[in-house]
Amino acid sequence: MLSKWWLKVKPFPGISLVTLGGAAVNLAGSHVVSWIIILAGLIYLSISNTGRPRRTPIDWPIFLLLLTAVLSIPISVSANLTLDLALGLFAGVVALYALVFWAQTPYQYHIAAWALVVIGGCLAIAAPFIVNWHLNKTGLVPDTVYAHLPPPILSDSVHPNIMATLLLLLLPLAVALCLTHRPRHAHGTDLPFILAASASLLIGIAFLLTRSRGGYVAAATSIILLLWWMRWRKTAVLLTLIAFISAIWLATAVAPTFQQEITDTSTMAFRLHVWRVASIMVADFPFTGVGMGTFNDVASRLYPFPPNANPGTHNLFLQVAVDLGLFGFIAYISLVLLTLYMGSRALQMVRQRQDEGMVAITGGSLAGFIGMLLHGCVDNTVWGTRMAFIPWLVVGLITAVYLSTWVKK
Repeated sequence: MLSKWWLKVKPFPGISLVTLGGAAVNLAGSHVVSWIIILAGLIYLSISNTGRPRRTPIDWPIFLLLLTAVLSIPISVSANLTLDLALGLFAGVVALYALVFWAQTPYQYHIAAWALVVIGGCLAIAAPFIVNWHLNKTGLVPDTVYAHLPPPILSDSVHPNIMATLLLLLLPLAVALCLTHRPRHAHGTDLPFILAASASLLIGIAFLLTRSRGGYVAAATSIILLLWWMRWRKTAVLLTLIAFISAIWLATAVAPTFQQEITDTSTMAFRLHVWRVASIMVADFPFTGVGMGTFNDVASRLYPFPPNANPGTHNLFLQVAVDLGLFGFIAYISLVLLTLYMGSRALQMVRQRQDEGMVAITGGSLAGFIGMLLHGCVDNTVWGTRMAFIPWLVVGLITAVYLSTWVKK
C-alpha cells in the first residue's frame, strides 16, 4: 500500500521544484539560484518519472515564440529588461513541459488542478496588500470599500487589471471543482467541496474588487461556458440573461469614456489611441518587434504617445506583435488556436466517458484560458509581467489531458 502511494507522489518534488524555480525567475528576476532550482527539478523528474518526454502539437509554435524573443533582445532599447522578460518566458515554457512530462494520470491531473486553485486562493488573499486599489476606476464596488484597504506593501504594486486576469484565469477551475465535489447527500459536507467553495469565494471577491469591466465580461463568459459543459444548462441560461442585462448597464456606463481625455488610462479613448499607436509600431517593426517590455519607451520617443505609468498596448495580441514582431505574433496565435483545439478535443472525450472529475478539470482550465483571451482583447494581461508563468501552467494542464485522452486513444 505504501509503495503504491510512493509511486504516485514520487515525481511530485520534481514538478514542485520546476514550478518554484519558474516562479522565482519571474518574480525575483533571473538569478542563478532560480535556474539551479529548475535544473534540480528537471533532473529529479527525469530520474523519478517512468514515462518519456512527449511531443505535443504546440512544440513548433513555442520554439518560434522563444526564437523571436531571443532575436528581439539585441534590437531592444532596454536590452536588460527584454532579457529578463525573455528568460521569464523561457522559464514558463520549461514549467509547461515539466507539467506535461509529469502529469500522465488522472490522479496527477487532479493534483495539478488543485495546485492551481490553491495558487488562485493565495493570490486572492494577497491581493488586498499587493494591488494598487487607489486608482481612478469606476465599477460595481463602492468607493468607500477601497478607503478601508491598505496601501500596497510593494513598491512595484500590481495593477488591478493584471490581478483580474490572473483571478479570472483560475476562477472557473475553482468553480468546476466546487460543482464536482458538491454534497450528494444531506449528511455532512466533503472537505474538497469546502476547500473549492472557499477558494471560489475568495477569488470571486478579490476579482470583483478589481473593477475590471472587461474582466467582468470575460469571467461571465467563461463561467457560462463552464456551466454549459458541465450540464448545468438552466443555470447557464439564467446567468446568460443576467450577464446580458449587466452588459447593457455596463455599455451605458462606459459610453461616456469615449469623450474623455486620451491621457486617462481608464477610458476607451485612451485604448483606441494606444491601439492605433501599437498598430503603427507593428508596421514599422514587422520582423523583430521592439523588444519585450519596451512599448512605452519606444512609443513616447517615436510616436505621439503621452508617457504614463500604465505600460502596454492594452491588448494581448497587439502586445505580442509589438514585442516580438509578426513572426512571434503568428507563433502565439498558433499556440492559442492549438491550445483551444486540444482543450475542446479533450473535453469532448472526457464528456463521452462521463468522467465528471475530468470534465471539471478540462472544462475549468479551458474556460479560464478562454476568459484570459477575451480579457486580453481590451486590456493588459499577464504577458510580460511577474505572474506570466501561471498561464503556462494552465496550458500545460490542457496539453497533458489532451495527450492522455486522444493520443492514447
